[in-house]
Amino acid sequence: MNTPFDLSQHPLLSSIVDNLNVGLVVLDRKARVVLWNKFMQSYSGVSADTIAGQELFNFFPEIPKQWLLQKLHNVFILKNYSFTNWEERPYLFKFSHTRPITTKLEYMRQNCTFMPLKNAQGRTDFVCIAIFDVTRTSVHQETLLQSIHNLEETSHRDALTHTFNRRHLEDMLVRETSRSKRHQSPLSLIMLDLDHFKAINDQYGHLAGDTALVACTRQMQTQLRTSDVFARYGGEEFAIILPNTDLAGAEQLAQRLQQSLHTLQIEHPPHSFQLTASFGVSQFDSASMHSHDLIDQADQALYSAKTQGRNRICCHPCDLSAAEIQSEDDLVLSQREAPLGRLTLVHSSKTVEPETQLLQAVNQTTAFVPIAIPFMPEETDLPLAVPTPETDIELPEPDLPIAIEMVETKTSSLPDNNFSQTDEQTPELESNSDHVPQALVTFVTIGYK
Repeated sequence: MNTPFDLSQHPLLSSIVDNLNVGLVVLDRKARVVLWNKFMQSYSGVSADTIAGQELFNFFPEIPKQWLLQKLHNVFILKNYSFTNWEERPYLFKFSHTRPITTKLEYMRQNCTFMPLKNAQGRTDFVCIAIFDVTRTSVHQETLLQSIHNLEETSHRDALTHTFNRRHLEDMLVRETSRSKRHQSPLSLIMLDLDHFKAINDQYGHLAGDTALVACTRQMQTQLRTSDVFARYGGEEFAIILPNTDLAGAEQLAQRLQQSLHTLQIEHPPHSFQLTASFGVSQFDSASMHSHDLIDQADQALYSAKTQGRNRICCHPCDLSAAEIQSEDDLVLSQREAPLGRLTLVHSSKTVEPETQLLQAVNQTTAFVPIAIPFMPEETDLPLAVPTPETDIELPEPDLPIAIEMVETKTSSLPDNNFSQTDEQTPELESNSDHVPQALVTFVTIGYK
């Protein structure tokens, strides 16, 4: 066997080789060991005298033999350096490391350098493998990368529900619309809004509202695929990107989500309540739409669902005109979509004629949302019971108590079906000398969204 120079004849060089904090292994063309420094002896537990002249794989069978032989062959043939790093191959030798407490790594992380050793004629007869312990560096780098990943994940997540946030939704929507255009695949979007959520906060407190948001989020996530992108769009509004899903499929999912919420009982001791949601659904048209158009259409459909009474699903295109107010029994609640979240309840007695029973509350927008409230008579001589500020009115949907803020009762003439609007936005009745039935009308303003 060819051997390199005898280090015993060079004590200075021998001292350097043995005291380096780097493992040094010299192999011949048959992968037999001709040099094994103290670093290798210390971490392997194999002395230089024991392994000298022996094939490396006899002592370390865990080393991938074919890979290492090919690596050595390339160095012998090309007469050039070769490298491996811990990110590509965590280790070559299964050595224990010196950081058992501060890391969960099982073995030392290693960078390896393969160096050709040439003789006087320029022939490469040996390859020296330098083993560098980079465990500490790898741990710090992985910690840094994990921190960056966590920060990135946090920036994409909603702090309360841990769903994606609006920023991530909009980024993903741009990607998915591009994918839809490229592959001509269907893409749909669902936007949903929890009905009467402000009433939950007002009645039970904001912690109860937070509990409701988390519970509804978890409930809906059970109905979604891993490829769907579920995000909190803002407040009590959520959005779901549905790749490879047409409008009909998105509507079916919205129906499942709606039914799922119907079965959800939200517990916030001592309170227990339920919530419903309104849904707007739209499908992406790759020929004429951009990502923001898909959001706009779904939002329009959601608005239509809310104006038609809530707890329902509307698909774009939909009728966005103001909903016709329906009368039921004695009371009709008409809600306006105004920033202050206030509405006016018009309360009429049965003494009005049939054509005048439909009364509209004054609104600051063109949208009128009908919600019928059952009449609950009290002991009074008046033809209509007048609620007091302490009275709670129970809505049939979603059955939440609403606190009355102001009550005003008038006995007025009701000639026809109209209210005029004053500068103070107060309902007034038009006069008509030809047709003047008398009725008691109660105007109730309540805090409600």
